This record gives sequence, structure tokens and C-alpha cells, in this order.
Amino acid sequence: MRNILLCLILLVLIGIAWWVLPTPIPPKEVGKVVDSWQQVPIYSNGPHVHDTHGKSTAKDGYVYGWKYQCVEWIKRFYDQRLQHRMPDGSGNAQDFWSETISDGQFNAKRGLIQFNVPSQWLPQRNDILVFRFKPYGHVALVTDVSKNRVFIRQQNVPGATRDTLYLQFHQNYVRFTDPRIVGWLRHPRNHVF
Repeated sequence: MRNILLCLILLVLIGIAWWVLPTPIPPKEVGKVVDSWQQVPIYSNGPHVHDTHGKSTAKDGYVYGWKYQCVEWIKRFYDQRLQHRMPDGSGNAQDFWSETISDGQFNAKRGLIQFNVPSQWLPQRNDILVFRFKPYGHVALVTDVSKNRVFIRQQNVPGATRDTLYLQFHQNYVRFTDPRIVGWLRHPRNHVF
């Protein structure tokens, strides 16, 4: 009974603080350009990756996503550099990839070709890598590929806009050493079957 009473008092104090205390001011680094790829800026989301800072839209109202999440940068990059707008741009990062689509087939929801891990195709520049993990997943952009390495840029990973991922080959298939990567998406005009 005593524990329940203490919990209730704590909840009341938290509620009062929520109403009385001012809204926190975002850290100075939020919205600051921290990197870019092909002249499309990558912004800092600050130290808290789950924070959002309003909607990001194109001048005509096309929604890129929540400032400054990973999805926002990917959709902004694809619109500004590849003139591609996703038919269905909703959902979290992990929703970009679909379990029901076979390797190398068209993902109509995104308007892109989907590749699954393992795949018979290698990732290439400007592909969107899809990471699946709770609660939202992550997306990043491939900037270069060498023999067994994939270089990426990403938004909303504090202090790590660039990273290197590693590939493994087995027979005629490729996979990433990072098991969170479930696949990648490619603009149709960039793929040769």
C-alpha cells in the first residue's frame, strides 16, 4: 500500500511539473548542417534520436517527414537529386522494406526496386539501405561500394553521419555483416537487369 501511495504522489508531481515548467528549448545543434551528399544537406537532430521538430516539406507541400529524422533526409535527397517521390511515403524507416516482395522486384509502395538480404545483386551508389530494429528502424544512403565495403551517409545518428559497412559473399549471393540490414531500395533508372 505504501508503494502505491508513493507512486501516486510521484505521478502527481510529474504532472504538475509538466504543466508548470517551460517547454525545453532544443539544443543549439538541432537543425545545423553537419554533412551533405550531392549538395543535399544532412542536419543534426541533436542528442535525442526520437525527438522531432515539426514537418519537413517541399515548397509544393510534398512531405519529406519529421525534422530531422533519417527518413526525412532520404526522401528529401530522392526528391531533390533523383526527382523521385514515393507513391506512399508514410511509415517509419523499417517500413520502407517489405517481406512480401522478392529480391530484385518492384516495390510499388515506394516506387523503387527492392533487394533483400541475401541478394544476387550488389548495392550501388544512391541505394537506400533499410535497417530493421525496434521501434522504428533506420534508413541510410549508399555513397560508394568497394570490394567488400559499403560506405553510407545518414541523418539522425549523433556524431556518425558517415559509416562503413561490410559485405560477405557466399556462392552467388551477398549479405551484410550487420544483421539489422534487411535489404535496400534502388531507383529503377539506376538498375540494369
